[in-house]
Amino acid sequence: MDEKIKEIDNFMTKQGKRILLIIYDAASICSSELAIRLNIRRNSMSNALERLKKAPFDLLSVKRQGRQKVYSLTNLGKEYVNLMLDQVDIRAELLNGTEEKKDTSGSTDEKGLYQNAIE
Repeated sequence: MDEKIKEIDNFMTKQGKRILLIIYDAASICSSELAIRLNIRRNSMSNALERLKKAPFDLLSVKRQGRQKVYSLTNLGKEYVNLMLDQVDIRAELLNGTEEKKDTSGSTDEKGLYQNAIE
């Protein structure tokens, strides 16, 4: 494994990994939308993003759109997600309790209810 990826992984927190996964899936996203998806307050989101900006290597790209900052992943950020986070079991662990996880589990429950109704 690449030394940069190892160093990034040692730096990352669970919340940081969640943020990277959500940005990866969205391609680009503003901090207020990230806060909603993670179900945290905006000031907590700002603190988490500031911490990610202090990573040993640039993982985030930030652009201004009007008054908002829009975040996307750098090539290294995408590589980190691909190598370390983009696996079903890791995704499930990290995104458990977030908006995205609730949506997928809700659809599974509906399928189960439908299956029970048929039986």
